[in-house]
Amino acid sequence: MFLRIRYLYRAYYDAYVQARFQSETLQVQQAKDALAQAADSGSHTAIDRARTALLPRGAAGSAAPTAAAAKLKATCLELFDAMNKSVGVEVIQGQVNHIPIMMTAALCSCPVF
Repeated sequence: MFLRIRYLYRAYYDAYVQARFQSETLQVQQAKDALAQAADSGSHTAIDRARTALLPRGAAGSAAPTAAAAKLKATCLELFDAMNKSVGVEVIQGQVNHIPIMMTAALCSCPVF
């Protein structure tokens, strides 16, 4: 049972990371597009638009988090809790080294886009 949960966790975490990458790539492109308009809109306006494009999703002035990303993040956290309940956090950390700690820290500290 533990291995099944662990593999599901890894699959959902990978999907979450891919979704974040796609969102952040889009944000960077939007910022570049805003800066490219500096000749027309002025440099200060272009910089403000670029900064707004790079805000974490869900922050004031930016797009709301996608439902899919929020669901992936929630599922990752649920699976991680299930792994902890099934065998205990010490065993998980011993078997997978630093990955669960790193993944959980990334999920908890990074804003959902």
